[in-house]
Amino acid sequence: MTLEDVLEDVEMLAACLRSTLEGTIDEWRRKSGCPAPAGSPATTNLCRGAAYGALLVFREHLPQVAWHLAGGWGIEALSMTMPDGTPRPDVEGRIDTFLWPGGMADANGRWQGHFWIEGTIGEDGPRMIVDLTADQFGYGCVVVTGADDPRYRANVMAEAIEREFTNAERAWGWNLLADFAIASGPYGPQGP
Repeated sequence: MTLEDVLEDVEMLAACLRSTLEGTIDEWRRKSGCPAPAGSPATTNLCRGAAYGALLVFREHLPQVAWHLAGGWGIEALSMTMPDGTPRPDVEGRIDTFLWPGGMADANGRWQGHFWIEGTIGEDGPRMIVDLTADQFGYGCVVVTGADDPRYRANVMAEAIEREFTNAERAWGWNLLADFAIASGPYGPQGP
């Protein structure tokens, strides 16, 4: 299987999931008491919950691709280092400081903390990024791109990434999976 074999399905699933995401944001923000910053896209600061939900949906609907969470901390996390530039002790084993800063470079080139999902085709095949909240950084609402896209830099270590997500973000991800129901097509609700 090649990237071209699944790309159309990945793009369609991402667009459908983004539509579902947009329908849940206001309710989630109301319940969590976390309003969007004034003048910013509705997805601002919601990448982790959206990524967790995307992981669940993509694993269910495109299981032929190995999906995992990815992300990084950007300049907002400068406190992760000691004054001499060495990592704080609690960062050890969590952040790859050789990939500092990480996350996503916004449209102005500034690194911001950000999370997304990555998929790998086959054992060592091509890798892709699926990002449902890139609009908060000046890009399109949905980005599907190769894992070598220079706008992305995952510096949270794979074995530590689950710890970066709060219970509330995981719950919102599960709710996003539950809300993901499309009336027709290959991504429709699964029958009995």
